[in-house]
Amino acid sequence: MWLGGSCLTGDQRVLIQDESETKLITLAGLFDRYAADGSLDDLSVLSYAEDGSLSFKPVTAATRRPYDGKLHTVQTRMGKELTVTHDHPMLTVTDGETVIREAQSLSPGDRIPVQTEIPTDAVGSFDIIDVVASSPSFENESVYLKPEFELESISQSLRSKLSEYNERFSYDRVYEFKRNNYITLDAFLEFEASLSIERSALRIYTTVGGEQTYVPAVLDVDEEFWRFIGYYLSEGHIGDDSSGHGSTTRKRVFLSFHPSEQEACVADVESYLEDLGIRYRTRTGTTATQIEVSSRVLAEFLDWLGCGIGSYSAAVPDAVYREPERNRRALLSGLFRGDGHIEYTSHSNAVVYDYGSVSEELIQGMQFVLHSCGIVPSYNTSPSEKSTQPAHFLRISSKQQLAALAGMFLPEEQDRINERLDSYDRDIRPTGHARGETHTTVPVQDICAGDTTTEVYSIEVADNHTFVTTDGLVVHNCFPKDTAAIRHAAREAGYEPAMLDATVAVNNEQPRRLLSLLDEHVDVTDRRVAVLGLSFKPGTDDIRNSQAIPVIEGLREHGADVVAYDPVATGEMRERFPEIGYADSAAAALEGAHGAAVVTGWDEFAALDDEFDAMVTPVVVDGRNVITRRTGITYEGLTW
Repeated sequence: MWLGGSCLTGDQRVLIQDESETKLITLAGLFDRYAADGSLDDLSVLSYAEDGSLSFKPVTAATRRPYDGKLHTVQTRMGKELTVTHDHPMLTVTDGETVIREAQSLSPGDRIPVQTEIPTDAVGSFDIIDVVASSPSFENESVYLKPEFELESISQSLRSKLSEYNERFSYDRVYEFKRNNYITLDAFLEFEASLSIERSALRIYTTVGGEQTYVPAVLDVDEEFWRFIGYYLSEGHIGDDSSGHGSTTRKRVFLSFHPSEQEACVADVESYLEDLGIRYRTRTGTTATQIEVSSRVLAEFLDWLGCGIGSYSAAVPDAVYREPERNRRALLSGLFRGDGHIEYTSHSNAVVYDYGSVSEELIQGMQFVLHSCGIVPSYNTSPSEKSTQPAHFLRISSKQQLAALAGMFLPEEQDRINERLDSYDRDIRPTGHARGETHTTVPVQDICAGDTTTEVYSIEVADNHTFVTTDGLVVHNCFPKDTAAIRHAAREAGYEPAMLDATVAVNNEQPRRLLSLLDEHVDVTDRRVAVLGLSFKPGTDDIRNSQAIPVIEGLREHGADVVAYDPVATGEMRERFPEIGYADSAAAALEGAHGAAVVTGWDEFAALDDEFDAMVTPVVVDGRNVITRRTGITYEGLTW
């Protein structure tokens, strides 16, 4: 697979799926993590079909190359933007149909499709034992598991199955387990198969001697779980305290709420922790009500999940992208209840939902989650008064979207929102995005171009040849063009790309072979010859590196009267060859022709049959092997 030429900058994000997880990652991160070790066989990316549906499709190739030239930053009215090379194929929607256009040819008002769903593959539960056992922060012999029943009730079985383990100690370790009703993690992991103790019946902790904080060894992943994670992302942080505790750092999870305005949120978090049996402490001060959980295990889990340890590192956990919509909405609920803002404008009955954060990772993740729920937010950044980093903001408007998300908020707030929405005089169509029968789109507002020197990245996606990227925007994948750049990069890395060189040589020879085969059957001088297919590949109007160009040039050199047809690329080729003829259909191009050259494998060419009967001499040289051989046609087939 050849890639290059049309690329994106490395900071553009994609949602990928490998054999173990779904992850929002930059293209630079994707290349470093997967392309370097050649594991692309297990990698898929969220891709967009012509009917607007989304699914994960295999990534068949990925490249990185140095670039010195123009980059185009495409900005939309919703504040969504992405940066690509000037020739990157962008996916646009016109009259309900997808059309591919280069970034440099985009104009304000062109509409780009956006993501509106994510396929689900629910997590179900998280195994905290595995998280702790794989972490270098813990020593398994100092991690304790407390069963929901008394170990004394299985005394004989326990002693028998742990006899080998017990012999390693100078004292009766099994008796200690029964007396304190725990088993250490190292013993459990080694003998788990014979102990017949379900992990779901255990609680995990790291401190003995009183005031332990027990955490369920298996956490159910449901709406309550994700709403708690949302609260943590908006109002939480993890604190370290090594004072007075030897070499072990004590970790605490804190969630801070406004003491008067968010009493219901505090009660919601407390209720969830109580249901799990996790000990907590609530303190109310003049500026905040703070919930504190002293637990290295819970802190480790939140960090492992990818939540971050504070406002600057906060990020949407990758696991939520696999969840059903109700759980994704629950995460948003905790986020917006905790740190969101509902703007009730004083000069009208309008309502707007806002969310701001200094963490770009959090806001980017929230955009993908909102899009997956059919919500298209606007996005902008601005300097932060309290930080050297800019603040990032999401805004949700339009009655339909506001009503769809009203259930995120607490009942009292929901009632106020619904009262406002009920008083809307009329439903005003949103100006920033549009929902069609198949596609939801955002309009291009501006395209900023500038020369730069950087590295750019390409991926090739199977089947759909599209992928969802930054801010939920959808783009076509990179066309296979710049083989010279890849061959040069290979040689720079000390690799001689002999196979690629040979393939390029063969491909370059194919138009001459096509003309030679045609010449064997018909003298084209002063005779009409139909050229079917002008674009580089089916599904695009891009003609650069199209094999139709050398074919047309060769036919003109031999004095042929060339008549060309392509479903979408006629206008582009007419600029290159204004002197040849162009037909409105394949049938019109074939009528009266002495020969035909099939250059691009459009599906409609495969359906041609009786149309060849209108030729003077039905000689067909098929460069894509799409025409069905039949009696009455002189047929030559080849592929490139």
